[in-house]
Amino acid sequence: APTGIYEARDFVEKLLKTDPEVVVIIDEAYIDFGGESMIPLIQKYPNLIVTHTFSKSRSLAGLRVGYAMGDPKLIQVLEAVKSSFNPYSVDSLAEALAVAAVEDESYYRSCNQKTAQVRDEFSTQLAALGFKTFPSKSNFILTAHETIDAAELFHFLETQHIFVRHFDKPERLKNFLRISIGTKEQMEKVVGTISHFVNKS
Repeated sequence: APTGIYEARDFVEKLLKTDPEVVVIIDEAYIDFGGESMIPLIQKYPNLIVTHTFSKSRSLAGLRVGYAMGDPKLIQVLEAVKSSFNPYSVDSLAEALAVAAVEDESYYRSCNQKTAQVRDEFSTQLAALGFKTFPSKSNFILTAHETIDAAELFHFLETQHIFVRHFDKPERLKNFLRISIGTKEQMEKVVGTISHFVNKS
């Protein structure tokens, strides 16, 4: 975040090999929307931890449920730290819902594939309007127009009850908008609204 750019496995392996004594944590919160998981590398690199959350691809942000995978020694350290703060950090209801989500893998896989497809279509439509969009493997895109000020578009979208994120810091992101991907119908509305603004500017 906030770019949505995916780093390939060879890049991660290079990090892991650079200093085997340093723990590398890969946050795969968005991996179900595209890309290749680093989980297979755990067997090869004991300094790797891969974390997953139910907040994104499982649509369970309110539960605050996630998990980590890695070498047993690293996991023991994580469990010790967690237990020193809150040994019961996941309540029984959140646990039951998380288990149900895991058991219904086909449903979530289908939903995530649809989101990825809509994301790619949306990015193509934005490109036709003069936007430069980073190649995203998440459920959002980061985009900027060649000539239109992001702050102006941001405020216009607010008046149309379309809420995106505008980054004015750091400097290199000040003209970018981060747009979350909704349904096909929702994103068609967003494109139409943006197109209206672009054409009148």
